[in-house]
Amino acid sequence: CSSDLISALFFPLNWYWVYFSQVLPALTAGNTNFLNQTIVRIFANQPVLPQLTTLLGFGLFSLFSWFAGANLSRHTGSNLEEQDFFAFAQFLMNAITILLFSGSTWLMAYVWIILPSAPVILYLVRHGSSWSVAITGLALLCLNANPLDQPFFRWLNVIGGVLMLACLGILALKKDQETLAAIPSP
Repeated sequence: CSSDLISALFFPLNWYWVYFSQVLPALTAGNTNFLNQTIVRIFANQPVLPQLTTLLGFGLFSLFSWFAGANLSRHTGSNLEEQDFFAFAQFLMNAITILLFSGSTWLMAYVWIILPSAPVILYLVRHGSSWSVAITGLALLCLNANPLDQPFFRWLNVIGGVLMLACLGILALKKDQETLAAIPSP
């Protein structure tokens, strides 16, 4: 909050209005180019749907993060490896949400999720079920393998992102509930 006040000292207040009224809508409008690898691409020719899709995607993820974070902070018995899993999974889900719900995300941007995926996959190989390893592995493959010569395959990044978000979200909430159930109530 203090950085917002400091920036207000150096930038005219009307610039903020220009940003929210002109720049932000242009960034979230999306486009129909087949290289655009976002969900927003579906609604790019509509007047307001791209911005609503972006807002809805970021808003739902914010609510999920708040709920999962509140549950995670309540239990203190988890080990450091489990806490690292939650931190990396949350970071990975955040990156994927940004890629899926931004106005334009080019194919090359999906390499951002390779590095944070490694500790998540490693944790799941050690402690997860075979289905969680298979689904996250398939999602990671879809996120990073995108042959553009076929129309269906142009959606592999989006399909992989949705799969990864769903799988990690379910695992995070399931793990939170298991850990919370193991803590004796006062």
